[in-house]
Amino acid sequence: KIFHRPIRRQKKFVAPPTRRRHPSPARRRIVVALSPRRLPPQLPSSLYRRSATTMTEQRGQTQPSKTKWPDAAPLDGEELLFSISCGNSHLHWATHYGDAEDYNPQIFWRTPHLKEEDMENEDLLAILSRNLPDDPHDHIFGKSVDATKADAEAQSKKRAAPLISVYVVSTNRGQEALLAKIWKTVPSRFFVMQGEDFFKKEEGRYDTMGTDRLATLTGAVHLHGHPALVFDGGTATTYSATDGDGKILGGGIGPGIQSKFRSLTKDTDALPEITTEEVIARVNEAQEKGKPLPTFARNTQEAMMADAFQEFALKGRNVIEHWLEKSYGKSNDDEKEISPTRKFNSEKRVICTGGDGDILMQLLQPHYGGVIEHMESNGANGGGGGGGGGRAKNG
Repeated sequence: KIFHRPIRRQKKFVAPPTRRRHPSPARRRIVVALSPRRLPPQLPSSLYRRSATTMTEQRGQTQPSKTKWPDAAPLDGEELLFSISCGNSHLHWATHYGDAEDYNPQIFWRTPHLKEEDMENEDLLAILSRNLPDDPHDHIFGKSVDATKADAEAQSKKRAAPLISVYVVSTNRGQEALLAKIWKTVPSRFFVMQGEDFFKKEEGRYDTMGTDRLATLTGAVHLHGHPALVFDGGTATTYSATDGDGKILGGGIGPGIQSKFRSLTKDTDALPEITTEEVIARVNEAQEKGKPLPTFARNTQEAMMADAFQEFALKGRNVIEHWLEKSYGKSNDDEKEISPTRKFNSEKRVICTGGDGDILMQLLQPHYGGVIEHMESNGANGGGGGGGGGRAKNG
């Protein structure tokens, strides 16, 4: 079963509002560590035995230092936590309710990357302020019209836990450092999650595996159990998997849909630029009007999209087939062999996430979700897009 795991929004939010922004000359625009006292079913108790990085100040600079769980866990009485995922193109922010609400997410929003030149020319508090929607902004600064350091300090004294916990999942050290700078302007604790917070070495983690991939794989495991398979479509498209014993199989990394198009435009003279909006519009047209992209396209834009989509669709099926074989073979097929303490993905669910997650999900559906042209076939490998040897079905 192929599932797109979009961000679950309790409020619709796209960009930070303009209300209550700190006055400044220029107005430009996860995974949360949990308290060991009350463990939600989504996260393993082993999480608290692992390490993270917290940012501290040394000689006027923000420097990382190691800390151990449960020291990095949310504070007693903390009502709202922040998590930030540093993507290759954007920052993905979220707020989470506290212990009383099992740390469930409140709202999500996305902003552009922070810029070093803004840090040099602008008040750091103003940068933090304008990147926050109303509810998180009020939690930090109160309902003041302006957002000042005095407002943040006064509001912190009203909270049961004065310091705000911020947890960052990132493979972008530059953005980590800039985020640390703006968050140290308010009473807060700033943690950068490490690979060992999600998987240990003995669970198959290798040193160069990105924390973002480990985080999404952990999320899939806690939603559906082992074996797990996640496709993450962004600037880079990745896939990561675990087997039935809970060990990381590995994965793959390649250019994302827009990266492919940008590369073609940059490295050739005649091929046009294709925007994200144009891709989404064509996918919607294919599904809503029953006009899939033809294999033999007769205009350049559709030829570029057809080739990229076919590559993702066929590669995805190949990955799923190998994952099913390695993880659900005879040695792993019996649920009785799975540890009673480990959740088992008996329905063979596959997760698609990221900015292009919905497109990836459609391409992995039977008949490629109607996005690209397909042919019915009686052959063993069918081409009809059955979704992983006929075993991965429409979710």
